[in-house]
Amino acid sequence: MTTNPDGSVELIVEWDRLDDPAGLAADLRQAGVPTEVRTGLPERFCPGVDARGYTSEALNRLGPEGKPVSTDGYTMQPELFPDGSILVISTYADTQTQVFYTMMYLAPAASTSCTLTGTLGECA
Repeated sequence: MTTNPDGSVELIVEWDRLDDPAGLAADLRQAGVPTEVRTGLPERFCPGVDARGYTSEALNRLGPEGKPVSTDGYTMQPELFPDGSILVISTYADTQTQVFYTMMYLAPAASTSCTLTGTLGECA
């Protein structure tokens, strides 16, 4: 993880090695990204809010061609997060397949059970 002078935070994610989500959340908070850890999938998209297009630039800066600048992680811009939102790192297990997942999404700080963005990434 690298904090840039413009306030953006570059995060290279090695999903198969993400075994300390709480530690990652602490590092992200220290870098200025409001972050929380929870278990389970978000239950729904947040009612009355469609920030999916708006928040894509906040989570992964886009280049002039409209593609993410980082292809192996995220270049987050916390100043572009919707007001009152946080990054959620969520871990959960699929009981049918016995596969563990980690995903990240933006959610209102008061209700992390819904998502503003949908799934940002997941891995087995």
